[in-house]
Amino acid sequence: MTLEQYKEELTQTAKKLVRKGKGILAADESNGTCGKRLEGIGVKNSESNRRKYRTMLATTPGLGEYISGVILFDETLYQKASIYGVKAADERLIIDHFRDQGIIPGIKVDTGLRPLIDTLPNAKPGEHYCSGLDGLLERAQEYYKQGARFAKWRAVLKIHGDGDDDGPSERAVIENARGLARYARIVQEAGLVPIIEPEVLQDGNHTLGRARVEQERVYKAVFDACHDDGVLLEGALLKCAMATPGAENTVEAERTPQRIAESTVGALMSSVPKELGGVVFLSGGLPEEAASVYLNEMQKIDRSGTFEKRREWNLSFSYGRALQHSALKAWGGKNIKAGQAALLARAQANSEATNCQYVAGSQPSSDEHLHVAGYIY
Repeated sequence: MTLEQYKEELTQTAKKLVRKGKGILAADESNGTCGKRLEGIGVKNSESNRRKYRTMLATTPGLGEYISGVILFDETLYQKASIYGVKAADERLIIDHFRDQGIIPGIKVDTGLRPLIDTLPNAKPGEHYCSGLDGLLERAQEYYKQGARFAKWRAVLKIHGDGDDDGPSERAVIENARGLARYARIVQEAGLVPIIEPEVLQDGNHTLGRARVEQERVYKAVFDACHDDGVLLEGALLKCAMATPGAENTVEAERTPQRIAESTVGALMSSVPKELGGVVFLSGGLPEEAASVYLNEMQKIDRSGTFEKRREWNLSFSYGRALQHSALKAWGGKNIKAGQAALLARAQANSEATNCQYVAGSQPSSDEHLHVAGYIY
């Protein structure tokens, strides 16, 4: 089959993933990154423990009421669930438990970040490109057969300071835009909706205004590349960071929900084509509560009429740490019900935020800052 033959399916899947009241659970951490999280709660990084944790997520009662899709790592897509009292040989796949609740399985398909050589023309130190194009079509076809219906590819771009020349280098912007476009077109040929993720990192001390300017620049380059490669935008999603000041910027006045919402939506409106299937936000190390409050505030901007006639796409979430942090701690390796209750609370909070109905503090959450500088997984 070809993209043209998958066109209707891709468009419908994209719509299901971002329908009002629902969002995506990002559980696609590599085994190494998942291991760091497990070790942080005193649990050994083993295949068995990763399987138990993923099973806890997948079997959370009522999760499908708030979650439309789940991004998985390769291991989990083929992994059997770990259910007490059921022999491993008799157990179903973890993805089957997600699908029982109408949650669409997705898969991380990039193979990680690689450093750009900073001696190349127009490159800066500490920049990366994303690898994984070799053999991608064949892998995507296998993932589709296994039950995945969407994919994710994460590129990262760094703001180096707060001056006009301190944004990501032109080389980094172009290389990552091209990679994202090629990935998107390839996986669509295999029937997978691409989540296009050009993450502009929070690292640094830049201002809110600088974050917005650089996000607009990056998104325009990405969608120009997607146009050149013939990506079906109706069957694709953008996953992006909220426009926030750098993590080292201590000016609290720049972190009000209203200012962040206005800057984030404004950046999207000036750079994202209206034909796109939808927009989902990554939490990017924000505290759980802030991720929900900011998302809720963005819906108010949508309802203000300022952007109403121009914006065709829905604003939703694709959170990893901001959905899993409290759940992981509550689970602690053995307390399944506590872990599931914490996950469900944050899923409900963010679901309500997509409808501008979240009341700050109405769901239990952690106020820990989850930002990790140079986050690579």
